[in-house]
Amino acid sequence: MNIRYEIVPESRVEPNLRYIAHDMLGFCIKDLNLKGKPKLEWIHELEYSCRLYGGEVFEFYMLVRGLARPVENIIQISIDGNIVQVMETAAHEARHIFQHFNYPSHILADKTAIEHDANSYAKDAGCALLKYWPDNPLDAMRCTKKEMYVKE
Repeated sequence: MNIRYEIVPESRVEPNLRYIAHDMLGFCIKDLNLKGKPKLEWIHELEYSCRLYGGEVFEFYMLVRGLARPVENIIQISIDGNIVQVMETAAHEARHIFQHFNYPSHILADKTAIEHDANSYAKDAGCALLKYWPDNPLDAMRCTKKEMYVKE
């Protein structure tokens, strides 16, 4: 059974979530050398078919924190996550866009490897962003120097 999602206007998204997602996306664009800035869309899982935000509705085959639509250059992130999840999801989905345009098709066919690569990148990117982001509100996320990664 497919899960229904509603696209949420950015103005209805909590400001800290918007801020961290855009910061992370900016970091990933530079780090991954992405061509063109992906459009960021916010999504919310629909429960009981009740639209809360008046946005477009779409279906996906599973519950997700985010989706990458490389051909359209769109990243969709769930508003239902916390600030760390939103930050990591932005990086994870940016990595999927990078993979789509840079990895050969036989690698892209290995969904487990692709997800592992995106998860690993999201953790590294989160640590790197936090290293250079003074006054960050993410005290719960600690990174050691060994975990930090920045492409010079």
